[in-house]
Amino acid sequence: SSDVCSSDLGIIHRDVKADNVLVDAQMMDLRLVDFNTAQRVASGALTMTGTADYMPPEVLFGEAHSEGSDIWACGLCLHLMIAGTLPFARSLCSSHAEFGRVVLRHSCARPKLSGRHWETVSKQCKDVVHRCLEVSQEERPQACEVLTSDWLCELPAASWEVPVQSRPTE
Repeated sequence: SSDVCSSDLGIIHRDVKADNVLVDAQMMDLRLVDFNTAQRVASGALTMTGTADYMPPEVLFGEAHSEGSDIWACGLCLHLMIAGTLPFARSLCSSHAEFGRVVLRHSCARPKLSGRHWETVSKQCKDVVHRCLEVSQEERPQACEVLTSDWLCELPAASWEVPVQSRPTE
């Protein structure tokens, strides 16, 4: 994973969501798919795109997508995989701004990672979810921090590898 972390590809996905994560039957191989909305950070990612349920507060309020946006969405995917639900209900809101206010209100208190679904989840995993769902994008970890977190490094299948990808051509 350090090869991936050290090569800054400068690309953000902009539509990380559960529907775009493929998981094998053993739950050991995860693949992110559907790069139709991916964008180079350097070329600007100002267009609001993606699925509103997975957008971070800053994007809901009109800021540009960033790596932090993808990290937020990864945190939501983890939450969904563990608890079976997203921590915020977009369907109850009539606009992006209203949904953004709901997310901010709930996020400021940090999502509660408690209940029967969370009882057997390690402290390290909960820490990754909390860090990914920080309201301030500057406080969210970078992708390589998540990939090298204690939680992922201590999984039983510690031999997992992140495929090294070459730099995209211009």
